[in-house]
Amino acid sequence: MYKMVSLQTNASKVALAGLLAASLCGGSMMVGASTAYAGEVTISKTATETDANALSYNAFKLFNATKNADGSVSDIAWVNDDIKNAVLGVITANDPAYTGGTNAQAAAEWIASKVTGTGSTTIVDASSIANQIAVAVSGKAATETLGSGTATTLESGYWLFVTNSNSTQNAVDNAGTSPIFAVVGGDALTITPKTGTPTVNKTIKNDQTGEYGKVADSQVGQVVEYELAGTVASNIATYSTYSYTFTDELSAGIELTSINDVKVTIDSTDVTAKATIGYADKKLTVAFNNLFAAKGGINANSKVTVTYRAKLTSAAVIGGAGNSNTVTLTYSNNPNTNSEGTSTSSAARDYAFKLHLVKSDKATNQKLAGAKFTIQATGADDAESKNLYVQADGTLGKDAHEFETGADGTFDVAGLDAGTYTVTEVAAPSAAGSPDAAYKPLSSSFTFTIAPEYNADTQALTNLGLTVAGNANAIAGLDTSDNNTLDADDGSAVNIANGMVNVTVANEKAIKLPLTGEQGIALVMGAGLVIVAVSAVSLSRRRREED
Repeated sequence: MYKMVSLQTNASKVALAGLLAASLCGGSMMVGASTAYAGEVTISKTATETDANALSYNAFKLFNATKNADGSVSDIAWVNDDIKNAVLGVITANDPAYTGGTNAQAAAEWIASKVTGTGSTTIVDASSIANQIAVAVSGKAATETLGSGTATTLESGYWLFVTNSNSTQNAVDNAGTSPIFAVVGGDALTITPKTGTPTVNKTIKNDQTGEYGKVADSQVGQVVEYELAGTVASNIATYSTYSYTFTDELSAGIELTSINDVKVTIDSTDVTAKATIGYADKKLTVAFNNLFAAKGGINANSKVTVTYRAKLTSAAVIGGAGNSNTVTLTYSNNPNTNSEGTSTSSAARDYAFKLHLVKSDKATNQKLAGAKFTIQATGADDAESKNLYVQADGTLGKDAHEFETGADGTFDVAGLDAGTYTVTEVAAPSAAGSPDAAYKPLSSSFTFTIAPEYNADTQALTNLGLTVAGNANAIAGLDTSDNNTLDADDGSAVNIANGMVNVTVANEKAIKLPLTGEQGIALVMGAGLVIVAVSAVSLSRRRREED
């Protein structure tokens, strides 16, 4: 007489994927037909797996057994001494009073009594009996090796499947499964790996809305805030240690303000002091050798967040593709091994723009040197910058800087943020060679507004709006025609490729024309006034005499 042991397969759900499914219950007699023949096993590809990064699996046969029609097994026997010693080592370490000796069926019954309440979606904990067995057995020679997505015929029995660490080391967006225990024999078996890959998302704070997004625009010299948000593996419970590192590469035009401005949280708990933070060669790293040591209670829903402050510098790209910062996450990607993989990178972009101002004679379109202007950020998109003055290097300051047009009648200033600026002409150009003529300064200030638009998915600059208002002698665009009018050429207002906005400002010349009769008229008028005065005096005297 022999016992039938039930390795419950949860037949309505395929194949005990990801769990030690075994409610191993002894004492019942064998019922129903048995299948001692082999079974076909297929391990499904993960959601992020491709042919180029296909995973492979080590399969360990724990027990020889016959699978019965009801999912139970009988005729249980050890596969070999290595497996026997590994499993018994776990049993005796957890139960020093164990009396089953080396008997395979007794060991199976003990496992069934300790691993309970599992289902087809269960991810075993690192400290569980099931995972302890997986760790002990995984150090032995694999019975078979399987490729994902490929059917393989295996002998009937009780099997353990784990991901081969050679296929996960340095993998991108791929990770190994938590241990899978399954009964093989008879019907074809499809196993779904119990795994998941972390993701990372980088965003930049919009200085106008205060919200984080994938793209923003800033002034040169302005401090901006970035956020790195990382998830963890969905099967993190199986890991005994979990390495986790952000690697953030800042572009040439962006510089970290201070390593002290880097803050790290796990599920909103500050763990900055637990992280190893470094910055060198424009590369910021935030690392944890073991994320579990930084905070208790980490689970599949945990989030790791890094925030830091950086400054847009004079080396920033103007317009074009903007200034992109890219982060990558490196993490443990195979339970109970030291294998690490990386995530797909995530980027956020910061843009800046450039003003090209042209000064011309309104009537002749001649370009005028020597005009002086101040530029004030009266409509800045952040409160801290409002009403500050643009400086020569594009930064903002409290004191007004005077920009002067050169010999070609122009000046440029790079590094401007989106928003509205007020331009005031503080000195008109001189009318060289014309002593009796002078240019009139603008009667009032004018404004120009930079209004960029971006593609939310690609972060590309898709449109650059420019509006000029407040003075008829200031227009958006370039005027290259000599037609005695101030009108812009079509399409000349902006250049998206280099982030430039073009403004033309015209002056009108005041000319003193010669008046050859002006002096004679003045003498005649003077004589007439004398005659009138004498007549008035004479008339007054005569009236007194008559009285």
